[in-house]
Amino acid sequence: MDGTKNTEHLISKNSSVEVSSRGSIYAGENDGDNRSGFHVPENAVDVDNELYEPDWFSESIDRIKWFRVKTRPSLSLVIGLTFIYSLSVSIASASMLQLIFELVCRDGKRINPDYKCSDADSQKAISELQTVSMFGANLISALVSGKLGELSDHYGRKPILIITISFSLISKLMEINLISPNQQVFHKSLLIFAEFTANIGGGTIVCICMINSYVSDIVDDKSRVYSMGLVGASSSIAIALAPQMGNLMLKITNSKMSVIYAEPTICLIALLYIMFLLPESRSLLERRKSINDFKQSRESRLSSADGDNKWSLSSSRFFHVINFFSPFRLFWLDKYEEDGVTVNYQRRINFLLILVFECCTVVAIFVFASISVLYGTYVFHWDAISMNYYLTLEMASRSVVLLVITPILLKFVRKFYTSSGKHLDMVDLIIVRVAISIEVIGDFFFIIATSSKSLALGSILISFGSLHTPTIKSAIIKYTPPGKVGEMLGAVSLLNNLVALVAPSLLMSLYSKTVETNPRTVFCIAGGLSSIALISSLLMRPVSEEVIAFDQERDANIGILSEDPTL
Repeated sequence: MDGTKNTEHLISKNSSVEVSSRGSIYAGENDGDNRSGFHVPENAVDVDNELYEPDWFSESIDRIKWFRVKTRPSLSLVIGLTFIYSLSVSIASASMLQLIFELVCRDGKRINPDYKCSDADSQKAISELQTVSMFGANLISALVSGKLGELSDHYGRKPILIITISFSLISKLMEINLISPNQQVFHKSLLIFAEFTANIGGGTIVCICMINSYVSDIVDDKSRVYSMGLVGASSSIAIALAPQMGNLMLKITNSKMSVIYAEPTICLIALLYIMFLLPESRSLLERRKSINDFKQSRESRLSSADGDNKWSLSSSRFFHVINFFSPFRLFWLDKYEEDGVTVNYQRRINFLLILVFECCTVVAIFVFASISVLYGTYVFHWDAISMNYYLTLEMASRSVVLLVITPILLKFVRKFYTSSGKHLDMVDLIIVRVAISIEVIGDFFFIIATSSKSLALGSILISFGSLHTPTIKSAIIKYTPPGKVGEMLGAVSLLNNLVALVAPSLLMSLYSKTVETNPRTVFCIAGGLSSIALISSLLMRPVSEEVIAFDQERDANIGILSEDPTL
């Protein structure tokens, strides 16, 4: 928690009002008599051609002023949510696999009393189940993720988080009965349906998207990478602790179902945490402004429709609503600089390379996070406790990288290069290139692993890849128009889901067919994808130091003008 306090200190020190990089306005430590905890400049409010005075905004906040301390958005609160949610999705993963293995065997003996259960049969059944589940779940998540990101800009991050975790809770409750030791039939279709249900609200990818959007709302540009790293570390710590908590529950109760029951319980705690403790990160004014901008943009796009043809106009509006791929328009960056005259294609090329990097690493992470456990179970005969130890090592390594290595590397690189809040800079590229290079080395260890220790060493090296995750997310936000962070991250989530529709399903299917002959094949493919990501990072070009210095000077001049009481 000391790291969290240090980050919040960086955000608010020497300032009575902190203004985030995306325009969110929150009171700092020295807010004095401002009981609402917020401040709105007199000239900052013009929504739908109506002037909203500061008193109007203050009144909307004063309704909950008795809850003032707890309703101020902070990094500590979102870190707490991340920890609880990550715990809920990981505490029973090993026990879940073991129960499904046992269920497959019971179902086989029910059909044929002479059936002899084998690890290969269980592996095939699990991989086939996960293949279908992932394809359908990712399809559903892809259909909703882009729109949910856009809606979060309009209505806030909190409502979308509530929707996402509510569907996750329903899914977990459905799974309890389907994998119970008393269950003799392997209801494959119902287990798939339960997985689909979790993704109606967007699933884990949308939850991560909302959390990253929340962080972007409340921190400045310089603190964003480290802040996102803290959030990622809290998730890794939860996932590292979860297996050990599962092991402890197994030893105490001697029942895998006790661990399974813990999943929906913790998920319910996360839901209540959001509803009663987590404040909204986007102010009412910002949300209204986003809605107004969206309406104007939509009407502009629909202006080509025949104004006298009501059917044409109505159908155009309808198709815009159901166009789940509309957030992709943000990916094609303007070729002009902010002056509207200077042509700069490098911004567009950099962003497209970032998307290539993101897609390759997402697929590679899936292989090492999911298939590696199945591989260890089959090749090295891991039991539930061994799987938990492996998962703990993997997540503990990521936590150390994010909490210790990230700030040290950031501090070192910033001694030689300047960070930019609006462009891809050399600080970003050095961190990304170092992280993905070590990850490629870790991939090689997976390919040649001959023991559990070799696999563990590869996992530790791959954990250095967590360095590039917050850096890439921060770089994406640098290219995002103000007020559209949720939509942009939602579009990236949509892209990740579309990739996940094909790649993981194919890889899981490939693993099920090669598990008896050459189960390392999928690791070779993952290593190739990591290598492509490395090449894409080498092709990215940073903005020059002169441009960064110009931006800083201009922002300083704007700050001086905004503080001038005569203006």
